[in-house]
Amino acid sequence: MIEENEEIDLLEIVKLLWEGKLIIVLFTLFATVAALVVSTTLLEEKYETTTSLFVGTDESINDNLSMSDLQVSSQLIEDYKEVIKTRAVAEEVMDTLDLDISYSEYLNNIQVTSKQNSRFIYITYEDSSPVKTALITNQIAETFIEKVDGIVGDHNIKVIDVAPVPNKPSSPNIVLNVCIGAIIGLIIGVLIILLRNALDNTIKKEEDIEKKLELTVLGVIPTFDGEKRG
Repeated sequence: MIEENEEIDLLEIVKLLWEGKLIIVLFTLFATVAALVVSTTLLEEKYETTTSLFVGTDESINDNLSMSDLQVSSQLIEDYKEVIKTRAVAEEVMDTLDLDISYSEYLNNIQVTSKQNSRFIYITYEDSSPVKTALITNQIAETFIEKVDGIVGDHNIKVIDVAPVPNKPSSPNIVLNVCIGAIIGLIIGVLIILLRNALDNTIKKEEDIEKKLELTVLGVIPTFDGEKRG
C-alpha cells in the first residue's frame, strides 16, 4: 500500500530546491521589488519626535528620601502619564493648534513612557509632517504642565529637552520591509517546489518504483539508438 505521507530525506529536499532554484529566485525577486514599491510609493511617511520632562518635588533636593517617598513619586509618574493621554489635554492641544484629528487618532499617535526608578517622562508623537510633529509634541508638554498646575498646584514639572523637528521619517522602514518581502518570496518559492513535488505521482526513475509502489526492480530496459532502415 502506498503511504500518503512519504518521507523525503534532506538530500532529496536539497536536490528538489536546487532543481527549482529559478522559481525560488523569481518569487524572491518579485516579492522584494513589490515590498520596495509599496514602501516607497504607497505607504505614507511618518515622523516622530520626543520631549522629556522632569518631575521634581520639594523634597527632591534632599538626599534623605525614604522608600515610601520613592514609591509615592513612582506612582505620581504613572498618574501623570495617564493625565497626558486624557481627553482634556488632547482637546486643548487640538484647539490651540487647530488640529483636524479625533481623540482616537491622538491616542494612536502619542506614546508616553518613563524609566523605572526615574522621574523623567518622555512624550513621543508621530505625524506625517515633521514640523507639525514637533509643534504638537511641545504643545502637549506645555498643556500637560498647565493642567497639572491647575489640578494639584504642582510647579515642579520642567521641560528638559524640547522636541526637535525630525529630519528623517521614522516609518516606513524600507530596509526592514524589503527584507521581509524577500523572506516571504523565498518561503513561497520553496513551498511551491515542495507542493509540486508532493502532488507529482509520475514515475521518473527506478527509485520511484521502489518508493511509491514498494516493488523491487528486477531489470531495466536500456534505450539505444538503432540503425535507420532504408
